[in-house]
Amino acid sequence: MVLTRTDLPKSIRIGEKDYLIKTDFRTWIKFEAMLQDDEIPDEFKTYLQIRLLGNNDLLNEDMESVQNALFSFYRLGQPIRKATKTSNDKPYSFEVDMPWIYAAFREQYQIDLLTADLHWWEFKAMFDSLSGDTMFGKIMSYRTADLSKMSESMRKEMAELKAYWSLDGGYEDQRDPYEIEAELLANVKR
Repeated sequence: MVLTRTDLPKSIRIGEKDYLIKTDFRTWIKFEAMLQDDEIPDEFKTYLQIRLLGNNDLLNEDMESVQNALFSFYRLGQPIRKATKTSNDKPYSFEVDMPWIYAAFREQYQIDLLTADLHWWEFKAMFDSLSGDTMFGKIMSYRTADLSKMSESMRKEMAELKAYWSLDGGYEDQRDPYEIEAELLANVKR
């Protein structure tokens, strides 16, 4: 089956009723940020998300049904899968990583995210398929690297890269990540 842009959903279904929502990727990046914001009480998140998505009629529906429909759309209609990864390392943050995400989209797809008109499902499919060869791909691999599976000679440099690119802030007085990466590559070639 070949999908076209017109096949992408523009609404969510609750019971027998469809509700139009905003589908632009920028809106759903904000949606994700709300999901991850620990400062917003959980009972208030759904209300804010409904307001963000532009259809206040959803406020008249059962909130659990609304949440399920929103999460389904957010997950591109895919069911929740059990995670096979045991790492707690968060691979990305749209807020922190947007310069590298922007560059990766320009490099890999020749898409300017500043002007692009992309449905969330389009954006997320491309985002999830970004190459590990982009700087953003490298940053995510550093953040999620399993140091226990590395040789001792690589572990120190990779730990420094992991700490430098950490979403927890990294370290100000660290070596430049490009120097660390060069040293790591030199160790691999030995």
